[in-house]
Amino acid sequence: VSIQPLNILVAEDNIINQQVAVGILKKYGYTVDVVANGIEAIQALKAIAYDLVLMDVQMPEMDGFEASQKIRLPDTKCLNPDVPIIAMTAHAMQGDREECIEAGMNDYVAKPVVPEKLAEILEKWLSGKATTGAEETPPKEQVEQPVFNEPEFMGRVLDDMALAQVVAKSFLQEAPDDLAALFRLI
Repeated sequence: VSIQPLNILVAEDNIINQQVAVGILKKYGYTVDVVANGIEAIQALKAIAYDLVLMDVQMPEMDGFEASQKIRLPDTKCLNPDVPIIAMTAHAMQGDREECIEAGMNDYVAKPVVPEKLAEILEKWLSGKATTGAEETPPKEQVEQPVFNEPEFMGRVLDDMALAQVVAKSFLQEAPDDLAALFRLI
């Protein structure tokens, strides 16, 4: 008897966040596909019956809230409209969790993603034990941290030097544009 790995769809527009999520999920043994917005997520869910979706909340063209609402509708024709949808959001404030649940998401994980927390969420929703994410309390506001914390960064990529190098290279390629956007705000 062969056991097929579980299929996870990552809907995330940021290339660095994509790379980190895919790297972690593959290390955990999952099969992963990536899309960059809610429209692409819906199209993918019409073609493949994924076991779980990690859905960024803020994406271009169609955000995670709207995509989740549409996925749940029978006329959208997603193969599994009840697929567990886990929001990935940088927003970890009181009320954000409720907004995710109201949009049809089952749970959420704060970004930057902590591998151990992601593993807990995946186990919860993929083990078949979960019915609702409402019993968890939202995370507290984060305290100020250094700009770059190498041990924490390496922990987030599960000490995978090759993945760390890919993520760092992508970050350095995107940094000039991100800095230019910041300077336009000043």
